[in-house]
Amino acid sequence: MVVFAVIISTIFLVRHWQPARQIELRHRNFLLALEDRNWNRVKSYLASDYTDRFGYSRETLVPDLRQVLRQFFALTIRTQGRQTEWTVDEVKITEFVTLQGNGPGLTDFITNEVNRLTDPWSFTWKKASVWPWDWRLAAVDNPGFRVPERRP
Repeated sequence: MVVFAVIISTIFLVRHWQPARQIELRHRNFLLALEDRNWNRVKSYLASDYTDRFGYSRETLVPDLRQVLRQFFALTIRTQGRQTEWTVDEVKITEFVTLQGNGPGLTDFITNEVNRLTDPWSFTWKKASVWPWDWRLAAVDNPGFRVPERRP
């Protein structure tokens, strides 16, 4: 009986720590952190060298996201059509993202801007260390998404 328990535990641990499973967990938990507007968690998922074509870095992205998403009383992020591309230490997840939410001010404008996009979003995750769970978000992009140029 003990041998059976050890075998089952080993199978579970091997499956749980596989890179594909860890990326899935990191990506899902990052989106949940955005939904919850848990800014410390959001920042913890970002790579120290995070950059994107909008001019954001790890230090500038979170305050601006906080400003935009604070409009929502409730926010749900939905994804579909996921494709995943792997290289040695990098994973690119491409998927369509839609927002649902309510609140005053700009919430309708924000959801309409995101939901009108016909191109999928791409999330680039990079391996940060030897630990199987240590993946960090290095970039996010959508060719159809426009934001005003960031001022320093």
